[in-house]
Amino acid sequence: MLNLLKTDFFRVLRTKIVYISMIVAVALPLFIAGVLALTEAATISLDPEATSFGPAVGDTLITNTFSPILSFSFVFAIFPVIVIMMDFGNGTVRNKVIHGYTRHQIFAAHFIITLAYAFVLTTLYAATNAICAAAFFGLSPLDAEMVSIYILYYVIGFLGTLLTASIGCGLALSLLNAGAIILTVILTLFFSYLGNIIELILRWQQVSNPERILCFFPTYLPSLLSSVNMALQTTQGIEPYMIIEAVAGILILSGGFYALGTFVFNVRDFK
Repeated sequence: MLNLLKTDFFRVLRTKIVYISMIVAVALPLFIAGVLALTEAATISLDPEATSFGPAVGDTLITNTFSPILSFSFVFAIFPVIVIMMDFGNGTVRNKVIHGYTRHQIFAAHFIITLAYAFVLTTLYAATNAICAAAFFGLSPLDAEMVSIYILYYVIGFLGTLLTASIGCGLALSLLNAGAIILTVILTLFFSYLGNIIELILRWQQVSNPERILCFFPTYLPSLLSSVNMALQTTQGIEPYMIIEAVAGILILSGGFYALGTFVFNVRDFK
């Protein structure tokens, strides 16, 4: 298994799409921050009395790091799937079977590499986004309470890469065709918005404190933190069990996609 991981790791490093995706992960936040900075400069040049965007925009960029709209997380979900699909095109997966590796080992190795790949892309984006926010617009002063919010936000956000990897890897190794890319994007966006959609329905039905039961859905807790608590700079309303619920939701859903992908990959004939 270790040899299989080493082989996959160095093979991925030789793939051009990996470096292209890393460039995208850095270029996207630069582009977004650059557009906002140019907009601010143009606004002030037309109206010298106009108020500068200031730290509010920098804070917004930070707090939307894991937003599917502003972070383009669905774009990051595409690249690992493309890498896996390339393995089928060049016969790499078939060669692994011929060399005696089990399908469980092949799937596990792909999943670990996919998870590492997704984590690197997310880290590059998050770091570049934070640097751009601070450099172009500045950030509001941080106190101990705000630091704890950011830590929780990033921990849950980065943990979400586990779900992204399980979805992408499971679909790619199950479908064996380009449809895996489309479904990965659809499912990533679906899970990103599911909690918020259900919240609107529950609030419409006048259900009290719906957030206490919705943290199971991936990205809901980061959304709650970024839209409310970061603006107020408080963790009020975030109970410990909500954090546990959020982590459990990501782990359970990730495990489900991993198990489903493994099952389909084991029974499917790709020779």
